[in-house]
Amino acid sequence: MKLNFFTVLVVLFFNTVFSQNEEVLFTVNNTAVTTNEFSRVYNKNIDLVQDEKQKDVDEYLKLYVNYKLKLEEAYALGLDKDKKYKNEFESYRRQLARKYLTDTKINDKLLEEAYERTVNEVNVNHILVRVDDNASPADSLKGYNQVLEYRNQVLNGNFATIMQSSHNGKTVFGESLGYFNAFKMVYPFENVAYTTNVGEISMPFRTKFGFHILNVIDKRRSQGEVTVAHIMIANNNDKITSSPEERIKELHAKIIEGTSFSDLAKQFSDDKNSARNGGKLTRFGAGKLSAKEFENTAFALSTEGQVSKPVKTKFGWHIIKLLKKHDVPSFNELKSNLEQKVKKDSRSKIVNDRFYNNLKKRYSFTETVNAKEELLKVVNAEFIKGNLDIANDSYKKTLATFAGEKLNYLEYYKYLSSKLRSYKNLTVIKKIVTVSYNDFINARIYNYHNEHLESEYPEFKNIVQEYREGLLLFELMEQEIWKKSKTDTIGLKKYYNKNKTNYFWKKRIEAVVVTSETKRAAKNVRKLLKTNVSLKQLKELQKNSVVSEGLYELTDKELPKKYKAVVGVSKIFMHNNQYVVVKGIKEVLPKQQLLDEVKGRVINDFQTQIEKDWLVILASKYKVEVNQSVLESVKKSL
Repeated sequence: MKLNFFTVLVVLFFNTVFSQNEEVLFTVNNTAVTTNEFSRVYNKNIDLVQDEKQKDVDEYLKLYVNYKLKLEEAYALGLDKDKKYKNEFESYRRQLARKYLTDTKINDKLLEEAYERTVNEVNVNHILVRVDDNASPADSLKGYNQVLEYRNQVLNGNFATIMQSSHNGKTVFGESLGYFNAFKMVYPFENVAYTTNVGEISMPFRTKFGFHILNVIDKRRSQGEVTVAHIMIANNNDKITSSPEERIKELHAKIIEGTSFSDLAKQFSDDKNSARNGGKLTRFGAGKLSAKEFENTAFALSTEGQVSKPVKTKFGWHIIKLLKKHDVPSFNELKSNLEQKVKKDSRSKIVNDRFYNNLKKRYSFTETVNAKEELLKVVNAEFIKGNLDIANDSYKKTLATFAGEKLNYLEYYKYLSSKLRSYKNLTVIKKIVTVSYNDFINARIYNYHNEHLESEYPEFKNIVQEYREGLLLFELMEQEIWKKSKTDTIGLKKYYNKNKTNYFWKKRIEAVVVTSETKRAAKNVRKLLKTNVSLKQLKELQKNSVVSEGLYELTDKELPKKYKAVVGVSKIFMHNNQYVVVKGIKEVLPKQQLLDEVKGRVINDFQTQIEKDWLVILASKYKVEVNQSVLESVKKSL
């Protein structure tokens, strides 16, 4: 469907709230349009207007009055109540609201930090004392003291030695992690690793796994990622007559002699997942694999196609072939991917906490004294089982306030009752209350903020109104104009027959048009066309030229502007930086266009006529009054 200038206005015009201090330029059915609104819309859209006469204020006013007439009709027909329209509008609003429902500044900082840590790697040894995330204060203190003792030991000794001696694989883990970058570790661990200087030992810190100390061995620029293939002979392969080491050396010798790496991988590799693909693995970066020896060997390969010597890991013996090295992309290239990772990572909690803390300040959030202590009197083992006395009048007391809103205890209890499954991993009731209470307050403040975005952010209100009215008028035009013009075949035929004189083929030429990149090629084309060569032969002989055949009006974009419709082979024309030769076969005189030949154009013209007739009806249905003296003032100011 070909859309006219109106559809540009649909998505650009927007309403504003009428203020008594503003002058009314015109009214439609008692709906006032102010000078400020009209001037703003005129200035916003004037550069998009291609028809010069529509830049005239009077002409533009006619367009805007028509726009308002259509809006009035849309509301009168109840299109704003349609379920499909409401769902689509809400979907648009949710998308537009996203940037107002997060702390964009802290989010941007986290993105920049994540990129910086993507292009730089850190090499770390660490000691972890396992402590459950929901451990009691006593158990937590015990874990902290234990890891603190390890720190005192390593300060007076060797980190690697104490790391190995302390490791028992159950409650204490001492590990050399090798190089890693952003998102490879939980965020608190990553943070300490990147903020601790090379050679230093961190203070004890906690993650969801327990208490850690770490020793930063080195920091370097990221090596990016690699794509490799490998052949693996597993340690537990009982089908070979020799040892895994001997077998891998046999295969390595075959590769050196010229045997296909891919074929050997398919036949002998014990890694079944990659063997079927000739040993190819998914690309990876530092810290991605659990076998450091494999990773180090892969990154040590420098040229594509290079094959390593046999290397041993805890899984067996490997030969590695470098397929491709991948440098770290730029920030802009990675930004979208980083945004998704930040959302899924614990970093998102930092963004959320900052966002909610700012909202609490903005809306003067206050909490009743000793509120959490009161909550703990009710949230007990019986409550967790689902027993809540909602008739208790004391629960209706105020729990917290913000922006003039009052939240009572009962609202929180109902919230927690409905969300108990969400907190099933928390075993300590005090922690359940702490976490759920925070979630409850955040949810209520978030909803309030979302519902009041239009009143707090004028630019958001304006763009939402654009979408609201744009979608509404799209539905109206679809119903009243576009659908009718497509389905009213009788009306379309009548319109065509009444306006036949508007639909004529101009003088045309049946021709072969050949476009070449070089003048030399065009000269060859011209010689061939003079020999009556077939199109098939021409295409074969001039493979780099574009050959077209058909009926052309002289205004056709494929024909050079200086070409005259004549039978025979033309000279070489320069057209759109290409060399064009035309072979005219026969002239075709002006001729009436059949409806099927110009149906798209006729439908568009038919739509325009339907809309004109419809606007006459709307103008008689809804009273339009223009304040002429105000209009004259507007003309002077624009």
